Amino acid sequence: MECRVKLNSADAYNILVACDTKASAEHWEFYTHVGSGALSLYQPGRGGDFNSEVNICDGKWHFLAAVIEPERVRIFLDGKLVKDAGIKGDS
Repeated sequence: MECRVKLNSADAYNILVACDTKASAEHWEFYTHVGSGALSLYQPGRGGDFNSEVNICDGKWHFLAAVIEPERVRIFLDGKLVKDAGIKGDS
């Protein structure tokens, strides 16, 4: 998944891209945390929240990418790897 975003506020969740309904075990969403503006990927059926801990709600354009594989998730911000984690679950 890839997208380009410009976010000005971390006062609310910014849901950037999502797949499947929240009831689905395959659901995932790319978003920012309230308050911190940290870029994260949420996969409730496969390990929960993968938080990059990098604030992207700074009024600047950013290129975001996520690689979601059966056993791992990687999050990229402006071409740099900011999160690389194993996935839990049945996948």
